[in-house]
Amino acid sequence: MPSSSRVTLQIPKAPNDLRTALSRELDTAYALGGWPMVDQLAQGVFGFEQYASLGEFVPRGKLAGSQMSDARSERLMSVLRERVPPERAALFRAFEQLRGELADWSAACLNILEEYVVCRAVTEELPACDAATLNEARRYLSLSATDDASVRKALADPAASHIQALVGPEGRALAKALVELSGTYRKFKNAQQEFEKTLPSRKTAKGAVWLALLSPALGFSALAAGALADRLKGAGDAKAGARLARASGEFQAHFAETAVRYPVVFKLGHCLDQGESVWRGETVRALQDTLEASAELSDLLGEEPEQVWKFTRLVERSVVAGLAAYAPLAARAAADRMLLETRTPPFARLNAGIQLLSMPLGLVPFPPVQGVVALVSVLGDAAEMLESYLRTREQRLGFRASLDPGRSLGADSSYTSTLIQGAFVALGLLPIPGALKEWAESGTEAARGAALRRAALEAAGEVP
Repeated sequence: MPSSSRVTLQIPKAPNDLRTALSRELDTAYALGGWPMVDQLAQGVFGFEQYASLGEFVPRGKLAGSQMSDARSERLMSVLRERVPPERAALFRAFEQLRGELADWSAACLNILEEYVVCRAVTEELPACDAATLNEARRYLSLSATDDASVRKALADPAASHIQALVGPEGRALAKALVELSGTYRKFKNAQQEFEKTLPSRKTAKGAVWLALLSPALGFSALAAGALADRLKGAGDAKAGARLARASGEFQAHFAETAVRYPVVFKLGHCLDQGESVWRGETVRALQDTLEASAELSDLLGEEPEQVWKFTRLVERSVVAGLAAYAPLAARAAADRMLLETRTPPFARLNAGIQLLSMPLGLVPFPPVQGVVALVSVLGDAAEMLESYLRTREQRLGFRASLDPGRSLGADSSYTSTLIQGAFVALGLLPIPGALKEWAESGTEAARGAALRRAALEAAGEVP
């Protein structure tokens, strides 16, 4: 509903009925919109006309709550409590009491949910991922013993990627499937290269190829051929574009079909153009990495249970499985808590301020200032890049702990942002040598000028 639309709620005056109806509306508001919508309900309980007449303002506008029940929401309630009209006093007191109970319930729910999610991850989800990984090893590798301990011991051997072979019960079937998939992949790469030849410039080629690569991931692989051909009519040969789109769609479909039958293929996408000797080693390394990530994540959650809020998939599954009776309210409390994990981190906020200052200061025609500004800007970019990498470490563990992305504890944390930040750090380094050189040259010229001036004064007899 638009924020300007008002909803009329009928609340009975009888004390018991009033509390029941108000509790229902309060729970609904919290489940739908969190504490901001609860605070909108508080304004309605207070009276919109009376609220509109208040002269109280905060930097963002009229008194309002925030995502969590924090100081800003409490300030709103304190102002309303002092100025509530007499005819609404009983209604407001009941609302305030119910709101306090909801805040207490939300805090208790988060504590219980955190413990439950950690317990579920350590005792159910990660062991299930390990069991699936060990089963994959039994399917493909040449193992002398197939019990869990023996399979783990075989995979723990540092030389396992060299001594193991794809000769297990389904090892040869996996190798055959990879050979067929590599053929589809080569067709796709050939279509990509043929299309690049038809493009007028390298820059246009890159953009069009990225469009072809991303089209299946964007959810329209079935229509990619026609849509992509239309997009690329002005950039290259339409037939080559259609072939590329068709080859891309076929590869995506073939990859998905193969990975469903052999989940380890999800971890082998980077080496499809290699031979069986490479696939064998990468298969073993993928199994090893999955078990290592699962063990590391289990230890991490045991030591730092609050890290569990970074795994959205795990939290969502746990809410449905363990708190089904309170799912709407628990899901809202969990969503608000997870939102705190996505806030802009400290170094990112600091670097934003540094960049704002560096833009005008960088224009100052004074080499020392320019050098210092460039150096501080680079340090800010480097600190933000390191912070971003460290903050996503747990999410990468959650994704690596499962061969099947559908069973992972969290979404894959891409390295793209880190690479982009690294590029900005490299760009920030470019002006530093020039600024230092200019600084040195200006210093040398100043020293030479001072020497000439002294010589001139001595020649004129003004300096003894």
